[in-house]
Amino acid sequence: MISTFPGYFSDPGKKERAKKIVNGTYPYGVDPDYGVEKNGGLVEYWDGNQYWTTSQGNQSGSSFVLSDVKDNNDGTSMKIATFTFNCTLYNGSGQSIKVTNGKSIGRIVIPY
Repeated sequence: MISTFPGYFSDPGKKERAKKIVNGTYPYGVDPDYGVEKNGGLVEYWDGNQYWTTSQGNQSGSSFVLSDVKDNNDGTSMKIATFTFNCTLYNGSGQSIKVTNGKSIGRIVIPY
């Protein structure tokens, strides 16, 4: 997930930012490394030769859902989330691959 907050190193604090991560359907975000900052989901994949990402192309008809977000108090992250997604991944040359029925479970780390 990409979430930007004005005054990132001040308020809202880490716990307040964590409260904003809840179950729901989200648009796809755009990584600021690609020139645009937009909040939302982000899927990235490295196939051993190329880097693929949702940030580099159109996500019309795609979906990104946080279906199970839980607090995590083991000291390694703030939350654990289940993501389900359908999307198109793009490489730096504009080639694309479709991803359907994607699912990921992972820790959400909120820096600072």
